[in-house]
Amino acid sequence: MSSIVEALLRLQNAIQGSDAASAKLRERQAHLKNYYAPAKVARRDFNGWAKSDVGQAFKQKIYQEQGCRCANPGCDDGLMSIQQFQIDHIKPLSKFPELALVPKNLQLLCSSCNLRKSAKFEPEEEQTG
Repeated sequence: MSSIVEALLRLQNAIQGSDAASAKLRERQAHLKNYYAPAKVARRDFNGWAKSDVGQAFKQKIYQEQGCRCANPGCDDGLMSIQQFQIDHIKPLSKFPELALVPKNLQLLCSSCNLRKSAKFEPEEEQTG
């Protein structure tokens, strides 16, 4: 009788170990799915590009094209230094990760306008094709 009880206890321990391993795998799967979500990958790629020499050259080019002014027509802050600008996604990166590095989807906004805009996007404002 005791050998049956011992066998059942070993089986129960094995099942509990299997359940714990399965739970860890599900947790890891959720982490990887989140880590590799399209918007997160696009954000990492964009941030790396924006800090690079190529990204900084792009910012300088747009700064000159925008006449040293914020791209928001309602902004009345006037002329500003390039350090006061952030590269903004016209169509938000969170909703359009495939446009993260498309030049026609990028503009410079002053920090305050960029914070106000956040991830808002009005379809009638659509400026990229």
